[in-house]
Amino acid sequence: MARQRLTSGQEAEGEMEGIHRDGRPLVLWCTETVISGADGRPRRASFVMDITERKQTEQRLAHAAYHDALTGLPNRVLFDDRLEQALHAAWRDQAQVALLLLDLDGFKQVNDTHGHEAGDTLLRVVAKRLQACARGRYRGPAGRG
Repeated sequence: MARQRLTSGQEAEGEMEGIHRDGRPLVLWCTETVISGADGRPRRASFVMDITERKQTEQRLAHAAYHDALTGLPNRVLFDDRLEQALHAAWRDQAQVALLLLDLDGFKQVNDTHGHEAGDTLLRVVAKRLQACARGRYRGPAGRG
């Protein structure tokens, strides 16, 4: 929150990010207002609240809403959102969109023969390899954390 010149009755509020003494990230919610002091001169009144845990919880929930719990890869909801964005951008820019579909042959057999734990391990390994091959690093949905 940038320091603003406030006049009586006005209020400014916003988040500030920083680093705690021990190196942990810190997010503060700050509110400032100008009030009249006992002598009639304007005074700043400030309220600061540590909202770090709340922000971290929001980030975890946003990640859980748009990512597969097992692999960490984007889920169908995020896929649909990104595909729609890409199609709109392509239409706007008169460009093309390519979509790669991937199937793991024999995956059901891995689960049936070696158990779900082996299938989960296989999915995690494939996810890591896909992420390593992907151009750029996935950053999550715009405006959603």
